[in-house]
Order: sequence, then C-alpha cells, then structure tokens
Amino acid sequence: MTIRWGWLLTAALLWTLGCADPPSGGDEDMGAEGEGEGEGEGEGEGEGEGEGEGEGEGEGEGEGEGEGEGEGEGEGEGEGEGEANLPPDAAERFAGAVCGWVERCGLGEIVNAANNEDCRPFTTRQFDDQTLSVIRTAMAAGEVEFAPVNFEACIAGFGNLACDADFAMLAQQCADAFIGQAGPGGACSLDDACPAGEYCNIQGVCPGQCTPRGAVGGPCNPESLLSCQDGLTCVNGTCAAPSGQGAVCGEGFAPCAAGLGCVADFGAEQGTCEPLDDRNVGAGQLCGLNGPFCEAGLSCGLNPANFQLQCMAPVAVGGACAPAFPDVCGAGNYCAGLDLEAFLFEGICQPVPGRDQPCGQGLFEVCGPDQVCDGGACRDRARLGQACGADTTCYSGNCANGACVPPDRCGL
Repeated sequence: MTIRWGWLLTAALLWTLGCADPPSGGDEDMGAEGEGEGEGEGEGEGEGEGEGEGEGEGEGEGEGEGEGEGEGEGEGEGEGEGEANLPPDAAERFAGAVCGWVERCGLGEIVNAANNEDCRPFTTRQFDDQTLSVIRTAMAAGEVEFAPVNFEACIAGFGNLACDADFAMLAQQCADAFIGQAGPGGACSLDDACPAGEYCNIQGVCPGQCTPRGAVGGPCNPESLLSCQDGLTCVNGTCAAPSGQGAVCGEGFAPCAAGLGCVADFGAEQGTCEPLDDRNVGAGQLCGLNGPFCEAGLSCGLNPANFQLQCMAPVAVGGACAPAFPDVCGAGNYCAGLDLEAFLFEGICQPVPGRDQPCGQGLFEVCGPDQVCDGGACRDRARLGQACGADTTCYSGNCANGACVPPDRCGL
C-alpha cells in the first residue's frame, strides 16, 4: 500500500499519505468468499438447478429435478476459491491508527493546523477518496489482492511506532497489505500491483513496469516511495542511506536518521543532522522544528528584530504579529499581510474569512476550518462527485470538468 501522506511536517508519512495508493474492495465485511461450481443431473428434458455459495476451495454438487432424462446445470453448495475484501471501515481504522500516533506524539495541533482540519476526519476522507478509490479499481481489474493479516499488521504498527520513526519503513509494512498480481517486470499502474521486491516504475507513460527496488547507490524513481529497498531514500535518482549525526541534510541530500533532525539557519536549503531536542520551553526562549519546543499555548515564531525563532504568547485581534506555527493569533484568527518573498515579516491579527468570502493572505492563502481557497474564495473541501474549481478543493486531489474524481491511472 503506497500511502499518500498529505500533511505538512509529516509529509514523509499521509494526502498527499500522504501515508499515499492504499486499499479497498467494496461494502462487504472482511473475509474470504467464493462460488462453487456445481453440476446437476435429472431425469427428463430441461435443466436442473442447484443453488449455493462456497467458501474456500473445492467443487460442490447440486441436484436438479425434472421429467425425462437430461443434464442440468447449476450452482451447487461447495467451496470455491475466495478473495478477501477490505472491511467497510478501512479508511476510519487507518485514520484512527495514524491520528492516534499523531496525538500520542504531541503532533495533533501541528497536523490539524497544517491540514486546516482535524486529523481523523481529514485522513479518513482523503484516504478513502485518494487512495482507496485507486485500489478499488485495481482490485476489480485483478491487479491486486487484499491480505487481511498484513493490513492488521499495518494498523497495529502505528501503535508500536516510535515518535522519531522512519516512515519509509512503515510505508513498506503497509504496502504488504496488498499482493500484486503482475509478474516480475510486468505491466502495472501502481506499486501494489507488483510482486514483492519490485515497484511500479512509471516514467511518464501508463502502464509502467514492475522494476526491482534499488539498493544503496542503485537507480530509483523519486516519484515512488517504494523505488528503494527498505530503509533507503531516493535522492537525486539514487538510493541513499539515512544521514548520520553531523552529515549535511536538506535539499539534494538524504534525510537524517531516526532521532536526528536537520538543523539549518533561517532560509537555508541545507543544514546538518543533529539530535532532536525534546525540551519544552517558555515564552521568549529559542525554539525550532527539531526542538526545543514551546510549552502548550505558545507558538514558535520568527522574531523580526533578530530573525531568531522564539516562543511567543498569543496576540489579540488588531495586534502586531509575526510568522509563527501554530499561528500566534490563535484559533479563528490569522496573521494577515505576511510575505516572506517581499521581506514582510510583520502583520496584523485578523479573523479568518468564512465560507464564500475572499481568501485571506498570510504566509499562504487562509480560510476557515475545513475549507480551502478555490478560485479566490473559501470553499468547503469536496468529496468524490462534488463540485470543485481546483485540485486542492478535492480530498482526492483531482478536479476534472468541475467535479472531484479519483486520481488518474498511474498518477499521471
């Protein structure tokens, strides 16, 4: 299951998963179902019918009755080859596991702010529209089969996941929830269709080709989370191991190993891998994305006077504000008038715009909770089949002909 993670600081994880090509199969409960083949024999002219459904493997026999001698065809009670379906609550369970980890690790406020929506409903809707919709099509076409035991392992994995986890490892664990039906080197439209040890290498043409996952120094496709072997990352088209303490990180370099964060100067594209600082500090103290972190109720923001990140207390509407995360203006408000490219680092706290109002302009376009900026106005996010004006309006990430639709085949 190639997870499409759609979060800001957890982008290596879910929307854009996104954690993103995850599973689905229908509205039936998880389990194996099959139909048995039956043969009926009867006396007389005509056809005899037997009815039944089978589970497992084997053949069943049914009897039909009629006058005279003849043979009847029908479905008998017996056991046939079965195929497992996703449980109808797969999206909710996946979201519960992901967001449970987010909350346990103290990232709830950050993730909710990044998505402008609470983690559980956002992840459920996006996972269903963006990921499960693709898997449903693939299962119907026979490209993948669902593995219930592996899906349960994926869900359980979040409960055991450390807060400094390597999400690439978890992505592979969740990928095992589906068994690809394409052979080695076969045609594919998603990673899950390929056999173990291979991924779907799509180079601008659909279908792609199942290709062995790269070892350290081997070639890879940066568009796929699974193009490198477990524990490796695709960097500039080459599989690389995580960077250790003191190594260069950031743009064009491998990410830091678990327990390390990329520490860089403000605005710099590269930094060095250093241990995370999990201290909580008070107002006026230095802070950073890799720690130390601000105490509850404070924001880590840029002080325009010295360009240092410091913990800031909330600012009331009408007060001066600066770029901060979470927004220093507090719930229902935002810091308006910021523009880093124009070196505008000070703004004024204003109420966030509501539905159908013009989008606000802070560090990025701003709308009220559960809304996005669509055509210059704030709109509710849309599910499959609902109206949209831009890809960002859709949980599926794909708006076509004015309506939200599943992602294109092969993601092209």
